[in-house]
Amino acid sequence: MTYWLTAAGIAAFGPTALGVRVPAVLAVLAQVVLVFGLGKLLFRGDARHALAAAILYGTFPVVLISALNVTTDAYLMLWELLAAYGILRYLHGAAGGGFTCFGWAWAWPFLPKGPWAQCCR
Repeated sequence: MTYWLTAAGIAAFGPTALGVRVPAVLAVLAQVVLVFGLGKLLFRGDARHALAAAILYGTFPVVLISALNVTTDAYLMLWELLAAYGILRYLHGAAGGGFTCFGWAWAWPFLPKGPWAQCCR
């Protein structure tokens, strides 16, 4: 998946550093949005605490570094956060297919970084 997304970035923005890094930056931005959503679920709709959690997460040095490197980490964390968001939506009884979101999101981390990817090198 990392190679597919990098190729898509190169196709969209050309063979430059920008083209290579845009997919990872977008993945990190999606992570920040998911942390905000998780905060709203965990803090019972309190947007102030959810926003604080998203800002704090988005300013962690390791998160910022993963946005600028071409590694599997940004995509892996994106799918894991989406799975956590889906299962929490389901457990809180929110409408909208939270369990389905959890199932699909939990399957996707194996594409960028999974057991089969490690053994097939």
